[in-house]
Amino acid sequence: MSRSWLQPSGTLRVAERAAALRAAGIAVADFAGSRPEDAAPAFLREALHRAADDGFNFLTGAAGISELRAALARALAREYGITADPDGEILVTVGAKYAVYLALMACVGPGDEVLLLDPSWVSYDPAVRLAGATPVPVPMRVLPDGRSALDPEALASRIGPATRMVLLNTPHNPTGAVFDEAALRAVGRAAARADAWVLVDESFAKIVYPGARHVSLAALEEGRGRTLTVQSFSKSYVMPGLRVGVLAGPRAVVERAALVQQHTTTCAPSQGQLAALAALDAPAAFFDALRDSYLRKRDLVVGELNRIRGVRCVPPDGAFYAFPDCSALGESSAALADRLLEEAHVAVVPGAAFGARGEGHLRLTFTRSLEELSRGLARVRAVLGR
Repeated sequence: MSRSWLQPSGTLRVAERAAALRAAGIAVADFAGSRPEDAAPAFLREALHRAADDGFNFLTGAAGISELRAALARALAREYGITADPDGEILVTVGAKYAVYLALMACVGPGDEVLLLDPSWVSYDPAVRLAGATPVPVPMRVLPDGRSALDPEALASRIGPATRMVLLNTPHNPTGAVFDEAALRAVGRAAARADAWVLVDESFAKIVYPGARHVSLAALEEGRGRTLTVQSFSKSYVMPGLRVGVLAGPRAVVERAALVQQHTTTCAPSQGQLAALAALDAPAAFFDALRDSYLRKRDLVVGELNRIRGVRCVPPDGAFYAFPDCSALGESSAALADRLLEEAHVAVVPGAAFGARGEGHLRLTFTRSLEELSRGLARVRAVLGR
């Protein structure tokens, strides 16, 4: 089967162009990628040093280290109300992106349809297609204040006889929306009527700002028995390069997903798994400080963007992305992103990379320091404010 449709990730394409400019000696402010400001926290560095000193450099079972799966089961129950048996209902994966792919490979195939939100993260659509299924976009609702929200009615209206899965992520990338409990319950009921799975990517579950609350569908009655939950150590634990993700859900699916991992990557990186085990014991103060840091950066970025005539940016409720509406500027998102990279030397992702409903927007990541953000935003204002 030809895969000529497969194109580079919209975010990585921008990152590569920014890298080329840096290689030419140009200082580029990177608001496109998700590289954290700081190095790995001390508890992760210590865990990695211990693993290296102990010579722990071996393959593990496909499902992951048993101690880590047991600790994950406790954490999922304690923090999110999700009940999962560590032996058969939890899979440690090579990052959250691969967890999404494994779930798709275990559940869907040719002739199946998977409902995706529009806009949505750039890799969901290709992952669905790689699994042989067909993605069906479901537009998100835009509220009067400019915020985006899950629209259960729109989703239910697109469920058909071929629908095999609904794929969501909350907190949402790229809009920063955090889906409320009522909307999630409605999705669960719609999926039950269609006998479809629901895959919920919760990679940003720990990065939720005051006024919003993260809810796991798998913990609700409407989601039990048919919800697959993906979580990530990359974002909340500041360990993106160690490639550790989690897939939790019904045994029949998770065990099939483990077989796919076994025959492709074998297992998640063993030293990364030990670091993840240490991360689960991180003090609450670490997460509070991380969230407070992102909150300050969010407020800076949103405030500066709203100073630009023709730009409207609502504060995201979760994650670390701003998704300003720049449609009043009269240029496509790709043209705006190109202009900012070439003239302001600021890398951002065009909203069209996230789907048709992303057009007219830009996505800016605010993981860098306040000083870097301030300098880059000044250049953005200088170019877009002309």
